Amino acid sequence: MNRSSKKKIIIWVVLFLIIDIAIIAIIYLKDDSAPFSNFGNLEGYIKGEFSASLKDQGLIIESESTNGNLSVLYAKGYGNVWLEKVIEQSLLPSGLKPEFDWSVKNGFNLKLTHPTDGTRTLKFRVDENIISGLICIIIDDFGYFWDERVEELMSFDTPITFAVIPGHEYSERIAKSARSNMKEVLLHLPMEAFDHKGGEDEYIIKYKMDKGEIESRVSKALASVPGASGINNHQGSLVTSDTETFQRFLAVIRPYNLYFIDSVTHSSSVAFRDAQIAGVPAGRRTVFLDDSEDEKTIDYRIEQLKDKARENGNAIGIGHINSETIVALKNRIPFLIEEGFVFVYPSQLVN
Repeated sequence: MNRSSKKKIIIWVVLFLIIDIAIIAIIYLKDDSAPFSNFGNLEGYIKGEFSASLKDQGLIIESESTNGNLSVLYAKGYGNVWLEKVIEQSLLPSGLKPEFDWSVKNGFNLKLTHPTDGTRTLKFRVDENIISGLICIIIDDFGYFWDERVEELMSFDTPITFAVIPGHEYSERIAKSARSNMKEVLLHLPMEAFDHKGGEDEYIIKYKMDKGEIESRVSKALASVPGASGINNHQGSLVTSDTETFQRFLAVIRPYNLYFIDSVTHSSSVAFRDAQIAGVPAGRRTVFLDDSEDEKTIDYRIEQLKDKARENGNAIGIGHINSETIVALKNRIPFLIEEGFVFVYPSQLVN
């Protein structure tokens, strides 16, 4: 091979190497992997796709954007967990990770940083002029039977949360059906009461129970109630009043990324407080709707629930599968909606 031929081969090898390097650079440095590749700049994205997504999910009441700094008013009552989740989902197309500052009064700040457009601090504040509030309805004790009452609650257009006791004939079927009907499902987990009378012996969390046994029972209960997004206690006055036992329970459920709703079956309950300390998203029952099955009493309880939602921004009402409760809810819900109250699931309220 002469010198000229060798020179040509070297040139072709170098050219191929340059082309390979260029292809690799395009693959690894292309705009698709960069934040805001489809949005042009940060201000345009904030005013456009990001704001539109938040409005679609009911977060924004009123907003104003100046030089990429968005000011948002939103309804009082939503929990921090839901607010962060909505914003994170809205930001997914951008590739950016939000930074939240909850130290401000009546709201929070959101920090967004763009690799070329800099940093913006977006202000989200509660609209104090909104007089209505958020209402959550949880119906306990599903699983024992399936009849027209269950079917009627399944057909509700308004968000109704199904709290299902594990291990019964209809537990799994009701949980799956509720999920297919776009309802939120809770594991209505049996816990020992001061006056415990037995029942659900395979699943019940008992006073002073060790962590290993709690873990076994929680795992079995969740398998019986598929698709549960949270847990609330069935009875449980003794367990929820004992910090030692309840902290062991919280340590078990934390890895499941479930929230906990304290049914407050006794005034000495530490469940909500301890859940917040342990970093488990939590909420607390505001009103029992049907401690009496008298229709007038249930109406009065719903009125109390409404007043608490207006006062605090949200309220959680717990009822049971009885005809009187269903009739009262069917009669009252349309009027509450007309008054500006919004019905939500527990996951939208927990902190």
